[in-house]
Formats: sequence, structure tokens, C-alpha cells
Amino acid sequence: MIRLYQNFTMKKLSKFTKISLLTGLIMIAYGYICRIAGLYYFWESKYIGWILILAGLLALFSNILKIRRRNGKRTILEIIGICMVTFLLLLKAIMFIAIPLSDAYPVALDYLKNDQSLITETGAIEGFGFIPTGEIGIPQERLL
Repeated sequence: MIRLYQNFTMKKLSKFTKISLLTGLIMIAYGYICRIAGLYYFWESKYIGWILILAGLLALFSNILKIRRRNGKRTILEIIGICMVTFLLLLKAIMFIAIPLSDAYPVALDYLKNDQSLITETGAIEGFGFIPTGEIGIPQERLL
């Protein structure tokens, strides 16, 4: 593996790649620290951090692909990496759009706002995060 990328150095990476990978790592770390410390501010940082990591990986694979093509080397692993990361980013984008547009989303929001056991345990619900996460589903008895 070392021999495969022996001509590859950090200096050859674009600024976008370096910044997105570093910012993504910082945001993911912040997200986990918030959860451990009980801070309830910017919990979306973990989700945004993973998006930045994926964007940085896409840029990293692109940079490596350019370098390897310039040197006349095989690039199949980089192309597979680009395809996988692109697929994950597209999947995240589709879910980011699909969850709020689903029929289950307003039902879940209404349930969370009005569930007395949840309100007594956590207090009044003041708002919801910007990025919807979790599962989509409506029990069959609610549909009837």
C-alpha cells in the first residue's frame, strides 16, 4: 500500500480537500463531545461533519486519480472510491429531501410535541433540529 502511493504527499492535495477533511473531523469530534458533555447546541455538527468528510474523500480520490493518471498508473481503485463516495452523498441528499416530505414526518413531529410521557421526562419541546434523522414509519394501527 505504501508503494502504491509513494509519490503522493499532502502538498499535492487541494485546499478544499484539506479544509473539508479537517473541518469534518473537528465537527464530528464536537458532535460527540456535545453528547458526552450534555450540551444541547449545534447537534447537527456530527451530521454536517460526515458530509464534509465524504466531500473531502471525494476530492482526495479525485486528486489521487489526477496524479496517478499523470504518472501513467492504474486508477481503478480511485474510480471505485469516487463511485462509492458519490453514491453515499447522493443517498444522503435524497434522504435529506425525502424525510421531511414523507407522510410519517408530520405525524412524528405531532407525536413528539404532544406525548405527555416525553414532555414530563424532558420538558416542553421547544423545537426540532435542522437536519431530520432517524427512521420513517407509521404503525399499521394508526393508518386504519
